[in-house]
Amino acid sequence: MPSLNLPDGPREGALLVFDKDGVLADFHRAWGAMVRARVDALTRLSGLADLVEALKAGFGVDTAWRPLPQGLLATGSRTQAIAVAAACLEAVGVPEARAIAETAFAQADAAVSMADRHAALPGAGDTLRHLAQSGWRLAIASTDTTSGIREFLAHNRLDGLAIACVGSDRVARGKPAPEMFRLACGESGVGPHAAAMIGDGLVDLQMGRAAGAFATIGVLGGVGTHEMLAPHADWLVPDVTALVPPSV
Repeated sequence: MPSLNLPDGPREGALLVFDKDGVLADFHRAWGAMVRARVDALTRLSGLADLVEALKAGFGVDTAWRPLPQGLLATGSRTQAIAVAAACLEAVGVPEARAIAETAFAQADAAVSMADRHAALPGAGDTLRHLAQSGWRLAIASTDTTSGIREFLAHNRLDGLAIACVGSDRVARGKPAPEMFRLACGESGVGPHAAAMIGDGLVDLQMGRAAGAFATIGVLGGVGTHEMLAPHADWLVPDVTALVPPSV
């Protein structure tokens, strides 16, 4: 059985469950482009340019378009984001707000290039390949959709590495509830106590702990800060390449 060399010593396991954005994918590049495209489409379709700041607040980005660590962009699903957009439109009397929000999101999807949407972080692909070759089973549990996870893997030629892909569309309760982690474990044929959770957000680590993961690993450089993640992490790393020993 493979093991991870955590700060308090090696721990054996069978499965590594990764969050996607901020861990494997370049969160800031992908979602910076996506949230701008969504806001542009929403203001254009509604004809209300003065909604920009309200939409930014609702999506969980600051005035400079940076994601807030516990904002909707960092922690919520696409379905939740559409609901927030619709609520912003309804609040100012826009008719058929839900339909406009859904159309705007579809237009934003088409506007953001595949290169931006599915950009991988440096070394992420090689790290996954090495871990798989070392005997680890791999899974991804993300607030992105399941199709979004699979598109990311395909775009970066990582198809087949993840045994299970669990997006927010596959569960009734998203992070930090343990449902996504447990589904990833079940589809990988591994019990939660033989699986570790690797994420850049507080909800990722809370999910792993709630599900009984043998380790929770916080990745810095995404949305979570050291101060936010440290109380919930068995190990903090600058990026996923730290999971592979330097001698490899």
